[in-house]
This record gives sequence, structure tokens and C-alpha cells, in this order.
Amino acid sequence: MRPGNWVEHEIGPGQAVGDALRSVLDDACSPYRRPAHRLCVLETAAGPTVIVAADHSHTDMWSMLVIARDLLAALDAALDGRAPAWDPVPPFADHTRALAARPPAPDDVRRRWAEILRASGGVMPRFPLPLGAPEPYVERVEVRDVLAPAQVSAFGDAARAAGVSTLSMTVAAMTAVTLDLAGVPLRAVFPVHSRYDDTWHDSVGWFITNSVLDSRSGIPPPRRRR
Repeated sequence: MRPGNWVEHEIGPGQAVGDALRSVLDDACSPYRRPAHRLCVLETAAGPTVIVAADHSHTDMWSMLVIARDLLAALDAALDGRAPAWDPVPPFADHTRALAARPPAPDDVRRRWAEILRASGGVMPRFPLPLGAPEPYVERVEVRDVLAPAQVSAFGDAARAAGVSTLSMTVAAMTAVTLDLAGVPLRAVFPVHSRYDDTWHDSVGWFITNSVLDSRSGIPPPRRRR
């Protein structure tokens, strides 16, 4: 799509595909690399697979959707014999400057943060159950389905019938389990995105800030009307 060359990485005999890919991404997608991202194509007998990877300190999940959308648009243009074109968007650095220029958090928000920190022993909220002896583990991501598609639909119907959101229902269930097993309210750091208006919807960057959950009841609160 643009001038440049692919770099081929051979997969050695007996080498796992995941290990070969991981070695490329571990080298390229690190905070101090410029750029800290890679576009890879995995060629197998079943066909090509495109991998878009970036260091997570540079891109949030929303950014990955923007990148995937723009990549597909560029591929469509290339197949039609057109040069890829995108509308200009403000860089993430502009967002950082805009945040710095905003007024400080209101006093009630600062007081609430202070209350939660005190309740957590002067630190950010931590998982309240034992995690076993600290020892090194091989890094991995494991995804387990809690609800099947039909159950997710039923869960959403139950939330609507109760007049609450599915997020409120989920937090309430997590709170009930935490109260039952640990005897304490559910307190957790909760990432929220900072794309506070449409200006940043097409920009790529780390548009994430932190909030905290402090839930004391296993019954979801009624939805507030505005």
C-alpha cells in the first residue's frame, strides 16, 4: 500500500507458530521502540492471516478498532486501484494538552477518591482474596466463557426487566460474590476511556483514565433518569 519492503521471518523446524510470532512482536512492540507497532502477515496452507500488534501503552482497544477499519478501507482502495486516503485527525498529544488545560477535578470527586483510598489501607483497591504464593508464571491470556450466547440474551432481558443496565447487573453479581467470599465490598480500579467528545473518535492513542468501583450491595441500583 505504501513504499517499503516486507521482512520475512522463517519459522524453523519444530518451532511453534505462536513462539515465532511472539519473538517478532516482543522485539517490535515495546514502549521505547519507534514505531512500537507491527503489521504482520502469517502465511499458511489455509491462507494468510493479518496480525496488527502494538505496545499497549500506546494504543487502547478503541484504537485497534480504528486501525482495523482504516486497514480494511486501505485494502479496498488498493484492490480498486486507488491510493488510500484518510481524513486528518488530531494526534494523541493534542488530547494530552487538552486534558492538562481542563480544570481540576471537583472537590466531591477528590473527597470520594480519598475515602476509597483510606478504606483500601492507603493504596489503590486490591483483589481481596488470596492469589497463592508469589512465584513466576509463564505469561498467558486465558478466556473462559461464563455465559453462552442464549444465556447472554437472557441476562440482558433480565436486566431490562429490572430497569437496570447489564453492567449494573454484572457489578451487582460480582459484589455479591465478593461479599460472600471475602466479607468486604467490591472495590476495584475501573478503566474508562477519555474520548469525551467526537473530536477524538478517529484518533489512535492511549485514551484511558482510571475510575474506581465501590459497590456495597448485590442488588443493582435503579437506573437514574436524566
